[in-house]
Amino acid sequence: SDSDDQDDMLRPALFVRNVAVDLSRPALTAEEYLLQVRAEAKRLPKVVVADVDPRSFDSRQTYKQELPASAMAAPLGLESDADWVREQLEVFSTMRQAIARHKASSPPPLTIKLPNIADISNWKVFCLGRVTRARADGADSDEEMACDAAGGHPPLISIIAALSNTHLNSILEHHLQWLQRSHSLSAAQGAWLYALLAGLDRLLDGDTTATLRDLLRECARIRKSLTTRDDPRTAGCSLLIAIVAHYFKQADLLT
Repeated sequence: SDSDDQDDMLRPALFVRNVAVDLSRPALTAEEYLLQVRAEAKRLPKVVVADVDPRSFDSRQTYKQELPASAMAAPLGLESDADWVREQLEVFSTMRQAIARHKASSPPPLTIKLPNIADISNWKVFCLGRVTRARADGADSDEEMACDAAGGHPPLISIIAALSNTHLNSILEHHLQWLQRSHSLSAAQGAWLYALLAGLDRLLDGDTTATLRDLLRECARIRKSLTTRDDPRTAGCSLLIAIVAHYFKQADLLT
């Protein structure tokens, strides 16, 4: 029964005589101390409820957890069709399988020298080529300058397969920083982002999840500024949004 279970839980570990004890003075022996503890415990109710008004602490909060910001919705007419999204996810899955097969085939070492993973500037040149900046009309900051890139390496399967998941995430973070500064998605950067996502482990850690969610928001922000489907950035941004939202399970940002 419940009472028997309770008795078992409260069964004393040490034998203490059942005698009267004076609680008005400090205990002089170990036995007297145990007697006082037992006497005080018997005087307490089995259930204690604090008489506190929780609303009284509302004005003294030191931290407020903000809800995560949702991604900007696509402009009218630039929404992604469900069938198109499904087809693109199938193609993306096929690309991931190709990378996995390449890794399993014990490929020869890369003949291309990769930059140090922390060398952001050289990775930008490696991926996107030398960047020639030309100030756009009315631009007053580096972020608003138009960029023309020449050269750079395409994101070959052999390169993506040679990178560890940690390195893939680091390069993805580099690309996110460049994207947030330029506020535009070039064809070369779109290809690299697509390939990096294709090589990324689907089991995400906290840092990678945060990077992917920021990438989705930034792509949605860029797409929000576009006005036509003929702009190649429309399909590029929509594709990356679909991959992060549906393949990597971050679709809550779209609600």
